[in-house]
Amino acid sequence: MMYHLTQQTRGNARIRSARCIGFFSLLLLALFAATTAFAQPDVMMHDCLSDGGGSPSGCSQWYYSPDIWVRQQPDGLTTRVDQAPVVGQTAYIYIELHNIGNQPSCCGTLYLYYRDASTGASNWPTHWVNYWLFGLVLTADEIDNIEVCSIPVGQSKIVRIDWPNVPANIGSGQHHCLLARWVAECDPMQQPEGSWTQTNVLDNNNIAHKNCIPTLPAGTSIPVSVSNPLNEEVESQLALDILETDDGGNVFDVDGFQIKVKLGTDLWERWDRDGEGIEVLESEQAVLVTEPHATIDGLHLPAAAGADYTNFIVNVEMIYPGTIPPDEEGRTYVWTMEQRDNGAASGDGVAFEIHMSNAGGGNKRAVPAVNNLGQKLELTARPNISTGSTAISYMLPEDTRITLAIHDASGALVRTLVAEEMQTMGRHEITWNGAGANGARVASGTYFYRLVTPEGTVEKQIKIVR
Repeated sequence: MMYHLTQQTRGNARIRSARCIGFFSLLLLALFAATTAFAQPDVMMHDCLSDGGGSPSGCSQWYYSPDIWVRQQPDGLTTRVDQAPVVGQTAYIYIELHNIGNQPSCCGTLYLYYRDASTGASNWPTHWVNYWLFGLVLTADEIDNIEVCSIPVGQSKIVRIDWPNVPANIGSGQHHCLLARWVAECDPMQQPEGSWTQTNVLDNNNIAHKNCIPTLPAGTSIPVSVSNPLNEEVESQLALDILETDDGGNVFDVDGFQIKVKLGTDLWERWDRDGEGIEVLESEQAVLVTEPHATIDGLHLPAAAGADYTNFIVNVEMIYPGTIPPDEEGRTYVWTMEQRDNGAASGDGVAFEIHMSNAGGGNKRAVPAVNNLGQKLELTARPNISTGSTAISYMLPEDTRITLAIHDASGALVRTLVAEEMQTMGRHEITWNGAGANGARVASGTYFYRLVTPEGTVEKQIKIVR
């Protein structure tokens, strides 16, 4: 009898133990399922400094996101001080994305839009994408978009979107507004986007707004970047060419007009005082361009520091005569500056327009010339920061013969993707697998994809990260 009871007690204990194990197993399974269900990335941009990523953010000044800053030069990785965009020049927009979720982010697209604050209301998307009024398109549009992938948990990533040829505000003294939107399937908006931009920004931590410092008019001075993306020192040259007009004239025919290039202390110390068609101005750390075709030779640029370019800013100043001659009033001249590293072109150079006018209000100005061919061909690469393959697309307005090639930062040919091929009108897409002509994967660094057509050449930058 005692034995039977003992065995029964042991059996009951086993049943209770099994039930406990089963209960805890179910509990652990439920906890795992719950954890898995809520494990996701959460990429955000702050609406204000106190924004913790909640919805709504509760920020009163939601239109000054600290995660969006504007620079007149591509130096936003070293400083977050905002600068005013300059009409006709390129503004460099830096945006920081933070992953506050518990999973690395998938690939998403960061879109950047602008609008003219002087045009009134700020409704989405009406006033941000091709805003029309009385039959005219006003200054509102998408600047660009970029694919961003794999932001680790608890970390952030800074991306740069260039805003070329900044438009003037319709209202004088006004500013431009910027709107950044992170769009990813794995990280949807917390709330559906409505027509009121303020509500969208406050209720979705992957939307941010920034009111720029009031846009500056184009002036007589232009900052130009001189960079070295390589991990070795290079000897660079700046080639300045004044282009002739249809009647064979050039800007140096205007009595009293001069071009002065101020190098700045750091670059001045790295210069050999060599060149052609220039006069050295020691006291100003500058050179005076004295001939239509001139060069500043022997600029020693140090190696890049890690992933960051070695970058110098030279200031090109246009010195106008006190009074523009009557026969020059309203004329426009063009000059170009090209950086050449170790004897090879490091890009297609930059073209600038010089406008002649006796009128006040900053009408004597020099602005970067708009690359209409680049806009027409719609040349893009997605992603343009790639770990492997990238798709290069372009639009041909008519049947034409093209060449598409990849070049490295020194200008050397890496691989030809399309060689002197006749292609039909319409959109084309070519995939580059990140390999050179020998089939081996190229190293990390900056590369250029160059589209050559009978009408001209367009070149853009892509970064490979291994």
